[in-house]
Amino acid sequence: MVAPRRDMLPRVDPEPILQAVEVAKTYGDGTAALAGVSLAVNPGETVALVGESGSGKTTLLRTFNRMIEPSSGTVRVAGKPVGDVDPIDLRRRIGYVPQDGGLIPHWRVERNVELVPRLLGWERDRRRQRTREMLELVGLSEAQGSRYPAELSGGQRQRAAFARALAADPPLILLDEPFGALDALTRLELHRQFLDLKSRLRKTAVLVTHDLGEAFRLADRIGVMRSGRLLQLGIPKELEERPADPYVSALLELRRG
Repeated sequence: MVAPRRDMLPRVDPEPILQAVEVAKTYGDGTAALAGVSLAVNPGETVALVGESGSGKTTLLRTFNRMIEPSSGTVRVAGKPVGDVDPIDLRRRIGYVPQDGGLIPHWRVERNVELVPRLLGWERDRRRQRTREMLELVGLSEAQGSRYPAELSGGQRQRAAFARALAADPPLILLDEPFGALDALTRLELHRQFLDLKSRLRKTAVLVTHDLGEAFRLADRIGVMRSGRLLQLGIPKELEERPADPYVSALLELRRG
């Protein structure tokens, strides 16, 4: 019996690392922050969520690690509904980088990087070795690791925040406008480092940004949000050639202009 050619075998799509199904969020005053958002993020890809303030992008991101509980719908990470997982345990197993880095100010940088491995019960030598590896990975020296966050520049603090998010080797990284508070030159430098880490580590990531240019530079696919809805999700070329909504077209015009 002749085996089928490889190019004739049926394609098997990877199981999404992250999946949101009809996720909605309505606050007590009746404000609808999310209106039935569905998306899937595949292993190793970076998806950027873009939109103006109040579009729902950060709210959606925070439903992924249960910092915000949706009013309805389902979020799954690695195939498991996050509502079935203790939120503290969930957050320890998902990397998270907020805009300000979120480092604990009275801890030295190296202790900040060790935080999640420590909480997960890693032995001391393993934690120390991993911390050294992560600091080197993001371009920080041992001397910088021994300093407090306030003694570092804004870009260095964000590098430390990336090191902390990666330290326990999570399957998913959530990034909430991690470059938004940086000056233009530092932001471009960190963009280059992000792309290098993305190429080397093949991590799955969701990036929230208000900057469409940033999304085009860093993401494999881009989701455009407005008024709690996901208007379009696609690769950059698809958005440029086939915008699915006038708002998407307007954003692209602003980028070109």
